[in-house]
Amino acid sequence: GLEDPYRISQTLAFFCAGGAVSLSNSASPLLSRKARSGLLPLVVVGWFVLGCVLTARVLTIPLLASVLHRIEIVLGAVASWMSYDDFSESIERYVSPLAGFSFFIFLAHEPFQGFLMKLSVHLLHPSPGGLLLLYFGIPLVVILALVTVGFLARRKTPTLYSVVVGGRI
Repeated sequence: GLEDPYRISQTLAFFCAGGAVSLSNSASPLLSRKARSGLLPLVVVGWFVLGCVLTARVLTIPLLASVLHRIEIVLGAVASWMSYDDFSESIERYVSPLAGFSFFIFLAHEPFQGFLMKLSVHLLHPSPGGLLLLYFGIPLVVILALVTVGFLARRKTPTLYSVVVGGRI
């Protein structure tokens, strides 16, 4: 809120960084691809180690924990910034063909995902860790299943598929 100027400035800084990436069409114009590939693992390892230390709450000095948390945020942003170009290229190559099924997934995911989650919990009686895996795993299974069904429906019954998705092919 307005009572915390640090959060406003932090939000503004990340918003501006995102705008710069969007306008430049490249997240890291200052570093070559080779330089990024050599530096990125170090940044990611540093970010991961700081995250583990902060998560374990082994630091008893609040100021130190606060400073390390801010460093962790910056390292995470730098890692994202450095990997954006490579990641966006691979996303475009693999995800763009799936974008045509997004409306079909939107229409069909809720009943299917709810049914699958309830069935899995009923049959497996998962532990809290297993429930967490189901929480993240079932949506992936649902998306893959619906893309497959959408692909088959679009290929075998294009008219029916077009009616179901309102002409969005």
